[in-house]
Amino acid sequence: MFLRYNLYTITWALIMLLLTIASKDSMPSMNQWDLLSFDKFAHFSQFCILIFLMIVGFHKQHTFTSLRFYPFRTSMGIGIGYSIMLEIVQLLANTGRSFDSADAMANILGCFGGLLIFYLIYKI
Repeated sequence: MFLRYNLYTITWALIMLLLTIASKDSMPSMNQWDLLSFDKFAHFSQFCILIFLMIVGFHKQHTFTSLRFYPFRTSMGIGIGYSIMLEIVQLLANTGRSFDSADAMANILGCFGGLLIFYLIYKI
């Protein structure tokens, strides 16, 4: 049951990981101002989607009761931890990318955005 309801979340998290370890050369080139707006929006929206999918999956599954009854705090903890881990992976993976605290902040704000989107859709 757990995997059934959380398959989208796991798939999305893996896609995010693959995008994180992609080399800097494979990313489209942009000037500084495009990067500031698009890059932060991309980080924000990735984590909005991740948290939304995670809350829905945790709430629907019946395998782990603690996840079912506390999907908000659990998904926020996992999302913020995953955000920081992805930035550290960027630093450690020899891809020409580095840890960026502004990206981490956009990720964390995206976590709260995903929580807000869940509340707006499901009105819980």
